[in-house]
Amino acid sequence: MQTVVKPARELRTAAKADKAGPTFWSEAYALIDTMEKGIGVGKDLGATSPTTNRPDVMGSAHKLADWHTRPRSDTGDDHAFYEAWNAYKTLHQEHGQRDADDMGEDFDFDDPEEMRRLPGLSAPYLHNAAH
Repeated sequence: MQTVVKPARELRTAAKADKAGPTFWSEAYALIDTMEKGIGVGKDLGATSPTTNRPDVMGSAHKLADWHTRPRSDTGDDHAFYEAWNAYKTLHQEHGQRDADDMGEDFDFDDPEEMRRLPGLSAPYLHNAAH
């Protein structure tokens, strides 16, 4: 169980230095604290023990992994980036401005017709990168 707790401790150390701040990391801190409580017993009490510490350590480790990999943004709104991007695009289009890297059209990766064009569109760039 020490092997499971070690990366959690490293994550806590990194989180303390992160600019996102304690509010962002509070759920992770709580899970790591629960892991520390479970490991504080000193040994693995086993899965069948009525006072088993495995849920505190292993269960919290799973929850921490889920927390760490779930989508989020600094605002707590998973769609905030797209809303901001659409507002930016709309503002620039209203004033007739185009981004320097704008190729003039959107590409819909969910459209099978457009996906058929992708190999041909990328071939010149992929060929040059290989040499």
